[in-house]
Amino acid sequence: MSPAFATHYHLSNRQPFLSLSDLEGDSEHPVFQEMLTRHKHDPGYRRRFGQGYLKTRRLCEDKLRRLFQARGGLPKRGHPYYLVLGEFRTLH
Repeated sequence: MSPAFATHYHLSNRQPFLSLSDLEGDSEHPVFQEMLTRHKHDPGYRRRFGQGYLKTRRLCEDKLRRLFQARGGLPKRGHPYYLVLGEFRTLH
């Protein structure tokens, strides 16, 4: 059975529905740099990024946007918001 809701996860110290793709510049941006190194001082933060993450992410989003438009889609934003269907459960 499909989930009846979608969930957008975000850091507790940041407002929801912010996107790294909306940052000006690339991996030198202070917000990205903070997220790149956060795991070093926050043991609960498990996400890892490489220096090329933003470039690769934007290339993928641009391709998805073009494909969506080719099928008649009319995106309202430059970059998507990311959500999961239902909720994420860790595998332990």
